[in-house]
Amino acid sequence: MEDDYLSPVLAKLAAPDLTQRFLPMSIAAFDRSTGLEMAWEQSYRDATNDSTFDQAFLQLRDTSARPTTPLLLLNATHVETGRRYIASSSQLAGIVHDAADIHHALGDTVDLPLSTAVHNSARFTYVSPPGRLATSDTLGHVVDGGYFENSGLVTVQELFAAISRDTLGIARRRPLVVIYLCNDAKSCAHDINPVIRDSSAKAPPGLGNEALGPVNAVLNARDARGSLARAQLLQAVDSAHFIQLNVCDSVPRLLTTAPDTAVKPDAQVLEQSRKRAVSPPLGWLLSKLARDWMDASISAEPMRGDGVCRTHNVAARRRLSSFLGGGR
Repeated sequence: MEDDYLSPVLAKLAAPDLTQRFLPMSIAAFDRSTGLEMAWEQSYRDATNDSTFDQAFLQLRDTSARPTTPLLLLNATHVETGRRYIASSSQLAGIVHDAADIHHALGDTVDLPLSTAVHNSARFTYVSPPGRLATSDTLGHVVDGGYFENSGLVTVQELFAAISRDTLGIARRRPLVVIYLCNDAKSCAHDINPVIRDSSAKAPPGLGNEALGPVNAVLNARDARGSLARAQLLQAVDSAHFIQLNVCDSVPRLLTTAPDTAVKPDAQVLEQSRKRAVSPPLGWLLSKLARDWMDASISAEPMRGDGVCRTHNVAARRRLSSFLGGGR
């Protein structure tokens, strides 16, 4: 979370990738995508002394009777059709609907580094170029999965249904628990306080609505898909087994060294922290202010004056601990 991933991309963009625009053929090493992926790989090696991030994605598949490797699904959006293209460490046939498996599309003999599969699900507009799916023929391009739906809940909903039907061959001995990490403070507030959702739908009339209406509708539709999937999941899952942890838009006494007192942090620091966490600058580097804010959002210790979001998170974290056998 502390490393800088934007600088390698800009370095590639300013020189090799720009030069490539004037060449008759493409050179993979000049692609600015590799700057970001190689930065992730190096950062992961430095943090873990492991090279998993630059190894083949399908090595994550665990087909044993008692798998120990988590199932990983990474959503991307297909430019030419608008459908989901998913990189998965499991077979997706009969699990997801109206979506394609990236590895199946590329052919059984083709694999991607984990860093590339992750990048396909997080290609930020213009900073990262669309990823080209190429075998003997170009199968189109993929961009950030958020163009289709930004929370991942549509895919989680389908996966939950498959596990419930035992399509994956998982012997269910314990209740299924869905853990949803909501990192958009505005959407998080909507989820736990319907009154906010109702009020946000109101807008005064004006010429701006006519000009920006179509654009805003397209952008907000992706969030609405996630909201619909969340509502449908809540119908399928016992509410006690749906655990949502949120980034809060306000955290009382953030950064204070004495949480049991009424001491308030400096107002300027608090507002700067809020901006960094609620609307992070592209997310290329999470500052300590932003990380402290997020930690305070989910801290298990209750504090006097907790708002709705913090109160919700404290209760959700305790429920999660109980499922994991940790009591509080």
